[in-house]
Amino acid sequence: MTIEWPAELFPYAGVWITRGFWKGHHHWAIEPTNAPVDRLSDIKEHSPTSMLAPREVREWTLCAHLTEFNVNKYRAR
Repeated sequence: MTIEWPAELFPYAGVWITRGFWKGHHHWAIEPTNAPVDRLSDIKEHSPTSMLAPREVREWTLCAHLTEFNVNKYRAR
């Protein structure tokens, strides 16, 4: 699997992990992000990509490419 997004808007990849805290589900996701931190309070004040102006709209495209995977090729024999 390959995931692509505009690096000029989102120069970082974040990993979102939930260990049962949301309705008992355990899951993870890779997501584009504009800051290398987990909390808004940790973002540098003058980072140009970190905040939207009031009523500002940004649009972008995220592409996910799936390739064929043959599980039998990797099975223990």
